[in-house]
Amino acid sequence: MKQVGEHPISVVVKKTGLSTHTIRAWEKRYDAVSPSRTSGNQRLYSDEDIDRLLLLKFAILSGRKIGQIAQLPKDKLREYINSGPVTAYAKNKDINAHPEESSLNESLKTCMNAVWRLDAKTLEDSLTRASISFGKITVIEKIVVPLLKDIGAQWHDGSLRVMNEHSATGVIRTFLGTLLLELTRPDAYPAAIAATPVREQHEFGALICAVAAAADGWDVKYLGPDIPAEEIVKSAQMVNARAVILSIIISGENPLIRSDFMKLSRFLPDHVTLFIGGNGSRDYTHILKATNIKFMNNINEFRNTLTILRSRT
Repeated sequence: MKQVGEHPISVVVKKTGLSTHTIRAWEKRYDAVSPSRTSGNQRLYSDEDIDRLLLLKFAILSGRKIGQIAQLPKDKLREYINSGPVTAYAKNKDINAHPEESSLNESLKTCMNAVWRLDAKTLEDSLTRASISFGKITVIEKIVVPLLKDIGAQWHDGSLRVMNEHSATGVIRTFLGTLLLELTRPDAYPAAIAATPVREQHEFGALICAVAAAADGWDVKYLGPDIPAEEIVKSAQMVNARAVILSIIISGENPLIRSDFMKLSRFLPDHVTLFIGGNGSRDYTHILKATNIKFMNNINEFRNTLTILRSRT
């Protein structure tokens, strides 16, 4: 059954980056979408219509012609996008450089409602749609990070049950992992290692930084959580990494983590820059200063530092 339209064309323009003329031309000439109409004959587009327009746009960026693809099913359009010569550009491009705050807040609200309802499908669809509408980095900064904070806060104060937290974080973990795979390019350079140190099981900080680095052109090797220093050093040597990115969430200094930081500082090659971030990293400030390890205050500062570092390689 076709979804009932609820978005005027002005909203569709903002969400897709397509002009009003293009949307109407695709509709009239190629029957690409079929919006519903109000009693006053105003077009109203559904979320499904918006998704289809975005897929058509990316398929065209990948080298196809609208007349050849307008009637194709979504799965076929995705195949064209994934195999196209400008896939990385099309997928990584922020369609709205400055999306409206209200649109981002609405997406965040939809995601949180899905968490409460144990609705993994809606949560996954909402995150995917937001990444297409707003761009991958924007959706991480404005939706994923706030969502994780809300989930954590509500779980700690008892208002959110363990089942909700586990279900939601599983979906978010898969979503971020998919983004990382989509952003991986054969021409990416230089290499970076991302992980969490030994005894740190919370991996979202490291995974988010891995996605951000991949979006900026780095060849990211994501190792996962709870990785001993020896394995991090070995992997950095194996791929000739220029950066190692670690995240710590657990508060309170852990002797094993402190020891591993000292090992990393000692045994990583001199050309490797070691980044440490996350709330728990503040408990190791004295070690970071002593070893010249770079502390990440926020994702933008991290990306700026990566850009400078990459320009020097």
